[in-house]
Amino acid sequence: MEASKHPSANVSKRNFALKNSRREEETISIPVGLGLFIIGVRGCNVRKIRETSGAKIYVNLDSVPPSAKIYGTSSQREQAKAQINEILSKLVFAPAIGFTLLKISDTDRFNAKYQFVEFTDENENVKNVQRYCLEKIKSSYDNAVNANEYIGVAMDGNFDDVPSNGFNTIDKFNQCLKEISVQLAEFDNHGTNFFSNHGLGNFNSRQIQYHIFFGRQTFTKVDSRRIFNVDDFCKFERRTKNDANAISTSFSHNIPSFWKNFEKICGRFGLKLDVSKKDKRSISILYMHDGQRRKMKLYWCNEEGLWKISKSTENVRRHAIIDIVSGTESLDLRFMVKTQSNVSVEPNLRHIIKDLQAERLIPGEEGLWFELKDFEGKLDCIGVRQKISKKCYRNDRFKIATVTTQQEIKGQNDDQITTENYIMLKSLSWRRHNKRTDKSLNINFDDEVVSGSIHEAINFASEIAKSAC
Repeated sequence: MEASKHPSANVSKRNFALKNSRREEETISIPVGLGLFIIGVRGCNVRKIRETSGAKIYVNLDSVPPSAKIYGTSSQREQAKAQINEILSKLVFAPAIGFTLLKISDTDRFNAKYQFVEFTDENENVKNVQRYCLEKIKSSYDNAVNANEYIGVAMDGNFDDVPSNGFNTIDKFNQCLKEISVQLAEFDNHGTNFFSNHGLGNFNSRQIQYHIFFGRQTFTKVDSRRIFNVDDFCKFERRTKNDANAISTSFSHNIPSFWKNFEKICGRFGLKLDVSKKDKRSISILYMHDGQRRKMKLYWCNEEGLWKISKSTENVRRHAIIDIVSGTESLDLRFMVKTQSNVSVEPNLRHIIKDLQAERLIPGEEGLWFELKDFEGKLDCIGVRQKISKKCYRNDRFKIATVTTQQEIKGQNDDQITTENYIMLKSLSWRRHNKRTDKSLNINFDDEVVSGSIHEAINFASEIAKSAC
């Protein structure tokens, strides 16, 4: 019998062909500048994709544009692509890394008990979702050290790695800053080389910005009947896992009681209205350009009675967020790190903005001067944010701004126009670091002045948050 006709040979051929048909490779493109976010800090995102999908994935940051090569069965590749697309879809507003830290005292660590209580806000845009905030059970307050006094000491904790689930205690604050520095360094090392090698972007005009927001950390997908301690909190998992501990978090900026008492609070902390700064209005247009997310900012020109472009930026990134949960009636805090690069304004953008105003010289029905539908066929617009009001208050070290915005973001809130109020704090020492820098992002972030001022600003914000309740 000929070898080629031997039954076992035919079976081997069929098995080989079947194996090849089942495990194939596929290459997908990744928008410029986003490859690192697919990889994740220290490769955490790639590992997660491999573990959950079963596919092998390799991200090539040097290709133009960056790409991901996926090996696996058809089902595995589809799962991997779905996870990659999910990461990309969140990158417009979601941070690369995020932490939720519970503010505790020494006695809280061993004695405190917590529960989730219903959070209601009639002005909040999130609908049909029951949200909760975290509160310490009253009986566990006895003999506790004031957490706001403890925070300055707690942030000087050791530098062990922060667990990847993102939930921990305030004594891990410095470790979180270290992780952010690693994230910035990885983005710098790969991103700078890529963009400079391919002539994409201008990294000499980068900006790094820091913000602290006041509000409430809210939780969904939780068991409101559950009583838990600090160790239980640190074991919570993000919603990527479908188990009893998997929860979702968000940050609500809209706290009416804080706004109502804001003037009194400012007086208590020596913050005075900056009358030199007029109530500033502006509009930000978010759009895609050659696979990159860009933003153009508009200002109102009184002389011409028109909105005009003041600047254009690209590579707008929310690199990291640290949410600090008080566990009490005090407000919670959100510390955010953002970066962007200034680019020259494209001539066609000026024409688009001017022509749109010629068609409509008054705001639309919802009060927005520009809406997503206005840019159809003209620009790949993914969001419009209009600053309705902004007032600044300051003392010799800090500046606080009260801001009211309206926005329409593609894929959020059913593309409906929403209104948001928020209060934001900055250290005045950050001003020179918010300007253009030719330093590496992590070197700028690790600067001694910045590092010290972050701790100082968090402590100051904590005192304000405590007095606001």
